[in-house]
Amino acid sequence: MTGMLAIVQDRYGVDALQLSRVPRPRPRPGRVLVRVRAAGIGIPLGDRCTVESGLYVTAGTKVAVLDDQNQLVRVVKARELAGQSDLLLRRNSETGAVECKTNKTAIELNEALHAHN
Repeated sequence: MTGMLAIVQDRYGVDALQLSRVPRPRPRPGRVLVRVRAAGIGIPLGDRCTVESGLYVTAGTKVAVLDDQNQLVRVVKARELAGQSDLLLRRNSETGAVECKTNKTAIELNEALHAHN
């Protein structure tokens, strides 16, 4: 068989990940191909969590937990958030602090935009 097996995500949702056969990538001249054995953000998250693109969170990362008015509630190590659902993790572009919003409305998807999922 040609190609390779890969986990593919083509939509949002907990059932969006599929094991599929895809063409094997070929690096262009001056590029390299890196085999990834595992990927993650450093802590296990629950359902419906959103993590800002490019943000890497380790167990020891200090996270500012914000309320629904964006006010600081407390600062925790990320390991304390492990397994929790409905979190939004982002980096504050002014301070560089990693922030977490815990209310569902902060990460609610626009139903009209995602009606096709």
